[in-house]
Amino acid sequence: CSCIRRLGLDLRELPAQPPRCAWSAQAGGQREALYSLYARTRLGYLFYKRQVKKARERYPRGHSVSRPLGFGVVKILPIPVLSNNYSYLVIDTGSGRAAVVDPSDPLAVQAAIEEEGVLLEAILCTHKHWDHSGGNAALRQQHGSCKVYGSALDAVPELTNPLTDKERVSVGCLSFEALATPGHTVGHMAYVLDAAPFGGPPCLFSGDLLFLAGCGRLFEGSPETMLASLDVAVGLGEDTLLWPGEWPRGQSGGGHPPKSFLPPRAPPLAGKARSPLAAVGSRRGLSGLAAGPAREPGGCSGGGRRC
Repeated sequence: CSCIRRLGLDLRELPAQPPRCAWSAQAGGQREALYSLYARTRLGYLFYKRQVKKARERYPRGHSVSRPLGFGVVKILPIPVLSNNYSYLVIDTGSGRAAVVDPSDPLAVQAAIEEEGVLLEAILCTHKHWDHSGGNAALRQQHGSCKVYGSALDAVPELTNPLTDKERVSVGCLSFEALATPGHTVGHMAYVLDAAPFGGPPCLFSGDLLFLAGCGRLFEGSPETMLASLDVAVGLGEDTLLWPGEWPRGQSGGGHPPKSFLPPRAPPLAGKARSPLAAVGSRRGLSGLAAGPAREPGGCSGGGRRC
């Protein structure tokens, strides 16, 4: 597929099950056990709550300064949450209706909703991990008519409307397409906002599929699965705006993307960093973003190859 070629990879060189020595097998088993505790037990939720508390104390105004982007009646507001995550409030300013993507911290999201004076109609959840779905329950409680969308394969908290690949979600006059993008989790989904009717480009809310300088870790998928999902993202077109769910600090040297990862003369980004963390909303299109070679379990890093 095109993403494999652009990444310079040959799947024939990837063993179905990479050989491991005894110590690496033991470490891998420990990682899998810890992941299982985080993703499948209440301990994960308690850990998430601790993360939220620490982030609120360290970044009382959020870890970065968000700057909204608008075209026509569409307004996209990045909401910095935790230490390096982003939720997104997507607003139809004509009707005052809105959707939120991955509401990690319900207090931060609710503050944005109240400041904008909008009605929350939908939660678009990319995957089940608490740092992306932890605010679902609280927001549903505050907004009784709000629906929670996500993959039925992913055990998304408070899920009311299961989605399959290429299903659409409407919020006011906004239309989102759900794309099945497994790899990070088995039911990971990305969402594409069709902004063409308002004179804007497609907007990809990628969750933990694709970052500005890498891709998500392979917790529940193979390298082949992740590459196929990345190929879906690459196929969206040169003008697509990327709105990632996280800024993976460990992948980009403290939060700043290596110059080799970004195209020359990159225009301003939609989020302006307050600290050495993230700026989001790439305007250069997906072909100018690095995906790096997929690795298990560490995800994509380095390489400087562009997808």
